[in-house]
Amino acid sequence: LSLLSWIGGKSRLRKSISEIIPKKINCYIEPFGGGAWVLFFKNRWGSTEVYNDLNGDLVNLFRIVKYHPEALSKEFEFMVSSRELFYQLLNSPGITEVQRAARFLYLIKRSFGSKGESFGTSRKSGGAGFASHINMMELMKKVHARLDRTILENLSYEKIFEKYDGPANFFYLDPPYFKGDKYYGFGSFDHSAFAGHLKDLSARWLLSIDDCERSRELFSGYNITPISRQQGINMKNPKSTVFKELLIRNY
Repeated sequence: LSLLSWIGGKSRLRKSISEIIPKKINCYIEPFGGGAWVLFFKNRWGSTEVYNDLNGDLVNLFRIVKYHPEALSKEFEFMVSSRELFYQLLNSPGITEVQRAARFLYLIKRSFGSKGESFGTSRKSGGAGFASHINMMELMKKVHARLDRTILENLSYEKIFEKYDGPANFFYLDPPYFKGDKYYGFGSFDHSAFAGHLKDLSARWLLSIDDCERSRELFSGYNITPISRQQGINMKNPKSTVFKELLIRNY
């Protein structure tokens, strides 16, 4: 279950990640929620759950799906797959929060590589432009139900740490990687400062990050598990590469 693909999403690693998440959690928190692939992998991770992301469009979409699914479905219902409509929406921000959410979902679902930049088509499979509209509408209903008791935040990770740290709580952390470390237009992500904040947490946490010398250096004192996945939009392409990552935890 996931409403949309997202750059850096954990659709291919969510099962491996889930296997090392603690079984007993009071509050489960994702400070870098993205497409929420790990959050949605299980019906419930803890008695309380928190989804956070610094990207306001993402948080607005999940908020509208949670609180106003009927309004979103009505807005999205006639947004059929169309190159012309795609580029119209690309240049139109939307007036209401519901319109903004519908526009954002449409652009991500109908774009090449889920980047929201160009209309997605393919000679072989049809591409994003041919994805089932009915399936997307049904998926909204499932995500609406899944988010019923999930708190949605739009804060920096530092503020999320301040609000939700606690010995019975758990953070799943998926920050910007060293390869591609831009933080939603706010400049480069400070991994050294981030590592410093992790040392102060009383909660258990699990971090996913790219496998590089700097990652191993910054988090050398923790439990490190190497893992890999195929990288590329077409996984059947023999030219797709293997991307090495690390799962790092303090328990």
